[in-house]
Amino acid sequence: MSTNDFFGLFAETAPEPIQESAPESAPEPIQESAPEPIQESAPEPAWVTEDLTLKPEHYAPNILLIDAVATTGESSHMLDELAPLIKDIERQHQRPISMIPYDEGWKILGSRLTSWGFRKNIITIDSSHPLYRHCSHALLALADIVVRGTR
Repeated sequence: MSTNDFFGLFAETAPEPIQESAPESAPEPIQESAPEPIQESAPEPAWVTEDLTLKPEHYAPNILLIDAVATTGESSHMLDELAPLIKDIERQHQRPISMIPYDEGWKILGSRLTSWGFRKNIITIDSSHPLYRHCSHALLALADIVVRGTR
């Protein structure tokens, strides 16, 4: 036989005999314990029976949607919520907020954002808007949850 004959190597080897091991002793039977007595059903937990309305100490989280749209719940656009503050800044500077030099109008508006004083708890904003560019640090700090969409 040549050494290049791959299948010939297997044909020449005889199978090794299988050695049987000594029989093992039979496993011991499992003793079943006495069944536990059936207890009366436990009372339902308090959280199952209590009313699920929001209590004064609970509140809905403030959600900021950046480049995203809310499909459920009531939401509002950031500029709609800030319209009264924008009009006040425009009145003080006697020009539209976008015409105040060096984006100072948007910066002033951002400095007034000290709490979530909006009517809705879900607010949407476009990340390319000057308000977001200049005030994102304040907006992100006010929100409990921030959702960033893709553009």
